[in-house]
Amino acid sequence: MDERQGAAPPISIFYSYALEDEEYRQRLETHLSLLRRQGLISTWHHYQVVAGTDRLQSIESHLNTASIILLLISPDFMASDYCYSIEMQLALERHVVGSARIIPVLLRPVDWHEAPFAHIQCLPRDERPVAIWPDRDEAFVDIARGIREAIKDVHGSTEIPHLISQQERSIGRLSKQESLSRQRFIKHVGDIWITGMLERSLQNAALIELGLHIQPDAVANPWRLVMQETQQMSYALPAGTSITQVYDDTGGNLLILGEPGAGKTTLLLELARDLLNRAEHDAHYPMPTIFHLSSWAEKRQSLAAWLVEELYNSYQVPRELGSSWIMNDRVLVLLDGLDEVVSAYRSECMEAINKYRRDHYLASIVVCSRRAEYLSQEIRLFLRTAVTVQPLTASKIDEYLSVAGEQLEAVRVALNDDEGLREMAAMPLMLNILTLTYQGKTLDDLIAIKSPENRRQEVFKQYVDSMLTRRGITERYTLEQTKSWLVNLARLMKQRGQMVFYIERMQSKWLPSHQLRWLYRLSNILILTLFCILLGGLVGYIGFGLIGGWIGALISGVTGVITGLLLIDAHFSENITWSWIAVRQKIPIMLVLIPTVGLAGGLEIILGDMTIDGLGVGPLSILLGVLIGVLLSMLFGVLVGGLSANMLDAQLITKPNEGIRRSARYSMLIILFTVFFGILFIIQGDRLSIVLLGGAGLLSVLNFGGLVCIQHFLLRTLFWCADILPWNLPRFLDYAHDRILLRKVGGGYTFVHRLLLDYFASLDVE
Repeated sequence: MDERQGAAPPISIFYSYALEDEEYRQRLETHLSLLRRQGLISTWHHYQVVAGTDRLQSIESHLNTASIILLLISPDFMASDYCYSIEMQLALERHVVGSARIIPVLLRPVDWHEAPFAHIQCLPRDERPVAIWPDRDEAFVDIARGIREAIKDVHGSTEIPHLISQQERSIGRLSKQESLSRQRFIKHVGDIWITGMLERSLQNAALIELGLHIQPDAVANPWRLVMQETQQMSYALPAGTSITQVYDDTGGNLLILGEPGAGKTTLLLELARDLLNRAEHDAHYPMPTIFHLSSWAEKRQSLAAWLVEELYNSYQVPRELGSSWIMNDRVLVLLDGLDEVVSAYRSECMEAINKYRRDHYLASIVVCSRRAEYLSQEIRLFLRTAVTVQPLTASKIDEYLSVAGEQLEAVRVALNDDEGLREMAAMPLMLNILTLTYQGKTLDDLIAIKSPENRRQEVFKQYVDSMLTRRGITERYTLEQTKSWLVNLARLMKQRGQMVFYIERMQSKWLPSHQLRWLYRLSNILILTLFCILLGGLVGYIGFGLIGGWIGALISGVTGVITGLLLIDAHFSENITWSWIAVRQKIPIMLVLIPTVGLAGGLEIILGDMTIDGLGVGPLSILLGVLIGVLLSMLFGVLVGGLSANMLDAQLITKPNEGIRRSARYSMLIILFTVFFGILFIIQGDRLSIVLLGGAGLLSVLNFGGLVCIQHFLLRTLFWCADILPWNLPRFLDYAHDRILLRKVGGGYTFVHRLLLDYFASLDVE
């Protein structure tokens, strides 16, 4: 008779194991019999499949409903494709969303410490497999006790909590610095993608509810590959289903597909908004971050390495911190633009994503792509399922147009009469552009064009012309100038795989011809050399007269040539902070420079005519000279050595070209420091220290913004002289923003949609 305890329903347990370990499973089942008699558990395994039922469907059904999943680990389990790649994969997906608890049970010795479940606490105790216990019954008793504790934990909570890994237990609460970094990063992501993109998007003028279809056969979910074809059919989701709901239902592993302009990126941004809200309220929720895959093809790294680089380049997260975030799954990866990866490398990129999925089983990931480009690949992504954005229905289009009334009556009539035009308007972006372009106008010329591609080009042409001839905005540039510069900008962005353009991040490799790049390099060397000669000569002249000036000019000129050859494109250094950590890092350099400057002060007393307070040249004056030199150089070393330069987080840039302005301000600050201490050394009469200080000041000015300012303005001059871009870029980009061709993202700019970028990039420039 069952000895049932309490009214709580039994906890369902699923055995995942290799058939070779059936004897071990039976023995474990025997030791769990008391729990079963007490009504605490119900167990299920492969041999309980009812005759005449679909075996695979029955296994998946029980695996999807079990509260505890026991992975019986052995060499045969690890070698089984079915156990390892199918059952364990689904179990881990349920574990990560908290709908089930995994308990690995070590049966026989095997190398499992690098397996995806290695972070989960296993049984029996001390990670000793059952097979090597002197008394195996004692091992099974230990396992049964561990399962009983897990059952108590499950019964004691309304949700099944994740098993906490040893690493998570060691981390505990976030430190104040970690918490602050996390909060700032979440805000930065929200500022650029939600405030800067979603809330200001062209489509946001009148958001349309999009239809969603589940398409299971678009992904390489191992369960779907072994199920019958009829179970892989696409099906529509109920009206009003949000993308966040789909994300939750799929355990955070989702592929978003759709046609160009269908609203894929808008859906991704809506999902990012909801996930960012969760991350703001849960200190341990991974930080949702959008990455554009178009740049992956440049180096074709592993996805993890590429993510670290993108965190550094796009979000200015230090590489060490970014690596830690990726390694520990602190970032919720949202990948946009798989179709923007060069077609020759797209399959390789998808392989990299699949490898990342295998290495980061517990990490959520969402990928967004155009449908045709994705389905044309033989490979499929290893994700839970795919959702396809559906074209707008006729009723949705009519409902949208009815809001504007008579202003769009001609558009409504044209769409009703022309099937091809109606098909174009089924894409939300094109419908929006049609309404902006043809308000109060007829569409007769557009209807006369039969080719769908030519029609779309004509719509974009009319849209651009309409925006550039709008009344109420001062015309600063001719129509031809504006189009030409936007074409060049679109081509530059497309070639570099950039969706957001920052003026301060322009590089010499953006120059379109070898001649311009060589001219840049030569001009860079020449300007830096002249700058260094003038500054070095002045310092040498102040310190040692005319001969010292010539020597200083020569040495500084060589420094300028070397700097120009080695540093073609310097990173700008707007964000300078002072810390004792930076001081400690520079202690080896200071241990050399401070005594040198101090001895220089003493040498000036011995070799020169200088005296201190009438003491003459004696031990006391020499000691005082050394002491003054040491103290001044120590103060200079602490103040300047404590400064460190890091690339400013792009989302903090609120004004165009603000990065360069800050770099210029910081370099001027270094100059003021150098001049101040130079005056002190002049008062002391320490000429050698003046030279050393001048050299240190020159290097500091170049390092903390001076070099990048010189190179930036040289680059801007070459773009302007070649008529590629205007000299006053901020004013021109603001003009294009006012004309609804670009939109601002922090201190950067992006085209209102990738299709518009593609349109400009396809135009010929006279």
